[in-house]
Amino acid sequence: MHVGYAMKFFHIDWLPEPCWGYQLVNRFHESSNPALKDRFKRYWPKQQMIAFATKRELIRVIQCQFNQEVAKLSEELAKKNAEIQQCLPEHRALRLADSELGFRLVAGIDAFIFESRSAYEILGAVVREIAGNILGKKVDQKLLREVLETKGHDTKWINDLHDERIGFFHQTAPWIAVAVTESKPPYEIRVLRRNPHDRECDVSAAFPLDMLNRIFFGFREAVAVIEGWLLEGIDQAERGAAS
Repeated sequence: MHVGYAMKFFHIDWLPEPCWGYQLVNRFHESSNPALKDRFKRYWPKQQMIAFATKRELIRVIQCQFNQEVAKLSEELAKKNAEIQQCLPEHRALRLADSELGFRLVAGIDAFIFESRSAYEILGAVVREIAGNILGKKVDQKLLREVLETKGHDTKWINDLHDERIGFFHQTAPWIAVAVTESKPPYEIRVLRRNPHDRECDVSAAFPLDMLNRIFFGFREAVAVIEGWLLEGIDQAERGAAS
């Protein structure tokens, strides 16, 4: 006979940076509307909020590690100007001292896009739970986007994140090339949507790392805007109850 036993385990302690949701929790606790406070206690999406906080920490860690790898590449490029000048007319790939550096950069790009889209989806689910179950408002992705645009927020980053996530998940893998510019430093890392097995291929369709920055800061700003919109919803619910 198999005798079962209780598995012994312990958790790893982690504490995310103060982030989205704290103002909402405090506001619901202090609400003058008893029905609102009751729905908050019953329907607050605690697990999804923890998941969202975790995703934001993952994005922060990915960004930090990626920036370190970009700095390593930039440092090496600055030392290899002569080799780079030979690569250009010959359409030859530059060999890096660390053969895995390129893959770590690509892994960072892929991870950033994946986790950012995942965090965006979880944020939408959280807002639908709070707005629908607590505030009594029906919310979908279209309405959230309209909220952002009404508040003057540029939502192009949402399209970029959507399109690149689909492409890199279903169709291809990212790779990198380096554009030579007239600025200083004279090199700009660009993200390719396909591996340039033909090194003479046109890479003009590649996007600069600035697009990833637009996604990062666009998402961060959107989180603050949506929190403000939910706080306004609490005010409206209280005024409706008092009238």
